[in-house]
Amino acid sequence: MLLLRLTAAMLCLSLSACFVWTDSGSYAKGEPGVVTFYNPSEMTAYLGGCTRFEKERWEAGQWAPAAPEISCLWEGYAQPVEAGVAISEPFSNASPGVWRLRYPTGWDCDPEAPLSDAHCAVLDDVVSNEFVVRGEGNDCVVSGCSGEVCGESSVATTCQYKPHYACFREAACERVGPEIDTTTGPVARCAWVPTRALRTCLAEYGVDS
Repeated sequence: MLLLRLTAAMLCLSLSACFVWTDSGSYAKGEPGVVTFYNPSEMTAYLGGCTRFEKERWEAGQWAPAAPEISCLWEGYAQPVEAGVAISEPFSNASPGVWRLRYPTGWDCDPEAPLSDAHCAVLDDVVSNEFVVRGEGNDCVVSGCSGEVCGESSVATTCQYKPHYACFREAACERVGPEIDTTTGPVARCAWVPTRALRTCLAEYGVDS
């Protein structure tokens, strides 16, 4: 019986996985967003009982977890999302960068237990689209002999062209880097926005994003 349930859950997961999307691909720092989780399958999906999603920021070439939106004293019971149902909820955008939301999602779970491998036949992650959170100001400067530098001010570089500089032609230079403290408060550094397209292009030349 357990094998049959596991097979059914895996089949459902592979044929009609859930979808997650945000209401925009770009936000200003502090601007709230709305994320939607949709279960198009014929089975009930289960999400976490306290916090449904986890936030991740692209840092140093990988997705890094961020602090949760809610601090939970107890994770709570797994929450069902019935077949064909979509749920929406708000999220905050406190720090500049490229972000995504990850929903740990269970199938055939015990509704009277926390969401975990021990209480679900299948437990997987459903990930949202990537979105950009931009810091205040639009004063970043693209400079360098080949337009390869994104920064707060113009700089001169040697005109030694490298093939991966071509990736920056379509990239955006904006305040999405790590924040630094100033006399007027935290300010995001200027940096190339590490979109999927830019990361893929740089990887083709063997360059980390």
